[in-house]
Amino acid sequence: MASSREKAHRIIDCLSDNKINVILEYLEFIKIKEEIKETIEILNDDKLMSAIEKGIQEENEGELVSLKEIFEEVNLNG
Repeated sequence: MASSREKAHRIIDCLSDNKINVILEYLEFIKIKEEIKETIEILNDDKLMSAIEKGIQEENEGELVSLKEIFEEVNLNG
């Protein structure tokens, strides 16, 4: 049985460019709607927002360690 993605490709291959453009606009709408929903979920998660705000504060205060520094430390101590 073909996957939904494969089925969609087969159907799209049979459509005019005009119809494909309409489909693309709708797909972009769905994608944006999903992204907005996910953003709202993050914004409503007090624990996650607190952690993000703490991270931003630590970055502003220069308290973060770069990934390069972590790897260097691991290699020296490993």
